[in-house]
Amino acid sequence: MIRILVVDDHDVVRGLMCDALNAEPGMQVVGDLNSGEAALGAIPALKPDVVILDIGLPGMDGIETAGTLRAKGFEMAILCLTMHLSEPIKERAFAAGVTGYAVKHDPFETLVDAIQTVTAGERFVSPALGNAEDTGAADLLRRLSKRELEIVSHVASGWTAAEIADFLKISERTVDFHRRSIAEKTGLRRIADITKFAMEIGLRADD
Repeated sequence: MIRILVVDDHDVVRGLMCDALNAEPGMQVVGDLNSGEAALGAIPALKPDVVILDIGLPGMDGIETAGTLRAKGFEMAILCLTMHLSEPIKERAFAAGVTGYAVKHDPFETLVDAIQTVTAGERFVSPALGNAEDTGAADLLRRLSKRELEIVSHVASGWTAAEIADFLKISERTVDFHRRSIAEKTGLRRIADITKFAMEIGLRADD
């Protein structure tokens, strides 16, 4: 029996998914929650074989939740579920430690296949990603460190160097160093270009 934890902030979607999965032979939903923070607290007791995470969770989003789970040493399969047909966001998800990336408008049978694939220890990517447009942002994403992505996120949100330094507990000189490194790696120097890139990879100021 595959033990499943569903984490999605849309109550109706979460309820329908849980009902459908519970009706599937060999699958049992052991919990359904509406936030990443709630999932982090509940997982030790629920002991799921796979966690299905909506990427667009409020507060701690699905990618951040996945990264936190891996940092805490949890080894269960993690399947991100999203509306985004985005290669860059998929790259961020796998970099955070997810084992599967499914799209919400995939057929239910694809979700079942995804769950079976990731719990068997294999990687799953939605077939729909094969039709996604490659914006080039995925290549830029791979060039940046986690700290540089944080800087990109805050610059795109209109934060000053002083505000970023204060929030990240680093010096303004370090912020400027990261800005120069970002420009050298990606060619992104204007605020408008950085903002467009941040939107393409699904970054927010609170990521």
